[in-house]
Amino acid sequence: MILVLLIIALAGLYGIAVIYAANRFSDSDIPPLEIQQKRESFSIIIPFRNETENLPKLLQSLEQIQYDYDNYEIIFCNDHSTDSSCDIIQHWLAIFQGNAYLIHSESPGKKAALSAGINTAKHKWTLTTDADCTISSQWLHAFNFDLIKNDWLCLTGLVSYQNNRTFIQYYQSYENAALVALSGLAITQGKTLSANGANFCFHRQTFLDMGGYSEHQHIASGDDEFTLHAFAQQHPHKIGFMQHKEGMVHTNPQASLAAFISQRVRWASKSRWVRNSNVIWMQLTTVLFLLTLISTAIIGSTNQGIGILACIPLLLKCAADVYFLNKIAPTFSYTFSLGYAVAISLAQCLLIPLIALLSLRGNYTWKGRTSHFAKP
Repeated sequence: MILVLLIIALAGLYGIAVIYAANRFSDSDIPPLEIQQKRESFSIIIPFRNETENLPKLLQSLEQIQYDYDNYEIIFCNDHSTDSSCDIIQHWLAIFQGNAYLIHSESPGKKAALSAGINTAKHKWTLTTDADCTISSQWLHAFNFDLIKNDWLCLTGLVSYQNNRTFIQYYQSYENAALVALSGLAITQGKTLSANGANFCFHRQTFLDMGGYSEHQHIASGDDEFTLHAFAQQHPHKIGFMQHKEGMVHTNPQASLAAFISQRVRWASKSRWVRNSNVIWMQLTTVLFLLTLISTAIIGSTNQGIGILACIPLLLKCAADVYFLNKIAPTFSYTFSLGYAVAISLAQCLLIPLIALLSLRGNYTWKGRTSHFAKP
């Protein structure tokens, strides 16, 4: 009984922390976007591998960018595609009026493709996105506004999932919004958790001076997160979070449960190389907390003496998560659903520990490649 009461207290603290975070994020004082006369210059780096289905939407959105052509360039970095992706880009380059190029990475992997693009880039700021994303016409103006107003060297932005049709797609949309919100809130408080390479900006020369991706080149994933942590280690007060909706990037969730798990295992597998104690502590406590909640609920269902009490921690988690997801919904432009929010909060108790367990093996298949991470 005492143990159950302690778990209830723990869940209560979780709820307080989540509600506090939701209020802090949604109450952020975001000045309205203003078009600045001064223009920073950007090199947009887009690595891709076999993106035939997604490229047309990305290219269409790139055509809508409202920014001086002389102040940005687009570099498509081919990571050994075997489909018609390069042909699609070549055709688009022939009609695009701005500065855009297609290069081919010599070595396999996203980081090699990114490195090739960054080494080719001519502008002060590197801005990365993915080939399965779309951007707004004011994307560069949003980053330009924050960079002009602040003394950043690294700047992360909003990423939102769209075209949700199934439960697992809604799950990704809601969970991604929560992760981006928590990561952004941590940055505003001087800490770093994670970043998303789909909307990630950094000072090119500082990145190169820090060694680029050299320390983690052997790790297939984590170009964004490791770069964020490197900036945090060497320039802790030069990291910002760009919360303007005009600078938000949209992408599609994975279509199936298998594809989703494979993606998340890929993301989680890099955790063994993370040196940021905040991230390690948060990941470990999250998994243990969820396992505790689900175990308590299962034990309670077989023990009439503590049955109702054992369900309270799970109910507290659900209530806090529902509040959080509803509070941040306007920022990420998704339609809030109470039913989905409750179901997603419950599903996390199983999915997150499962993905953590699978990531220990380090095996996953992505973009037609099978990877295995040896222990560091």
